Amino acid sequence: MIASELISQDKIGRKLQGVFCATKDCLGSSDWLVKVPTPAAAWVVGALSLVAGIWLLALAARWKSKTFVSGFGAMVLLAVSMFLRAALGSVASGTRQVAMYRASLFFNYFSGATLVSLIVVLVVRLAAHFNPRTGLKHWVIASVSPTYSCAALALLAAGVTLQFDDKSTVSDSSMSRIGTRLVQSMLALTLAVLFGMSVWIGKIAKKQGAQYLSRQLTIGFASVGLLLLWAAFMFARTFVELDNAARSSEIMFYLLNVVPLIFVVITAALLNAPLALNFQMTASWKWVK
Repeated sequence: MIASELISQDKIGRKLQGVFCATKDCLGSSDWLVKVPTPAAAWVVGALSLVAGIWLLALAARWKSKTFVSGFGAMVLLAVSMFLRAALGSVASGTRQVAMYRASLFFNYFSGATLVSLIVVLVVRLAAHFNPRTGLKHWVIASVSPTYSCAALALLAAGVTLQFDDKSTVSDSSMSRIGTRLVQSMLALTLAVLFGMSVWIGKIAKKQGAQYLSRQLTIGFASVGLLLLWAAFMFARTFVELDNAARSSEIMFYLLNVVPLIFVVITAALLNAPLALNFQMTASWKWVK
């Protein structure tokens, strides 16, 4: 039985030649797969992300809040990432599989970055409602979200591509290391932005009072907390060896990477964030006495 499993892993290793390292002893800096992803799990999680995204999109349409369309977009990116992950084991071409895995990684990372950008927009909107700013300060604050999105896009596009510069699982090329550093830079930037948002939300709560803004603050703190969990896990796993559970456990991959992103959107939908953060419809805030 052990021999048959080794033969099976060897076949899989050849099939996923550019991204697979079943022995967990590869020297490269790339985000290698150490086992074949379970297709059923990836399909189910991808479908759940789509359901969550559609739910939020429906609320955004009902309350005419275009901002939350990006939340739906993040879930589409996550679903595509999971569907590509599910299909990796069924594609014969090694080159094609490398491209699919790169795309899966990129969409996974960028779905989180898209949600971070959405939270920044919402926090800025919440702060501006109580303390409108004009002039240079207004434009600087308003530019945080698009600047972060552009930086994340550039760092991820270059980083994920360079991580698999070499197709040999035993090499540690300079391009591969640079790719990993770029991904780490994106995640470090994300952690810094989220920490800043948590402090800002805290200041708003202290200044304006938590009773009137209880729902908005719950959305803000819950979303930032979940995204901090996601970013911290993704950041930490770039520094550990392949035999570490953070890199090899598929359960941890879903629980600390995918689930927090989905729960950000579910939380926003459950608390009706498109209405709660639409200050032109305060008359419809039934939760405010």
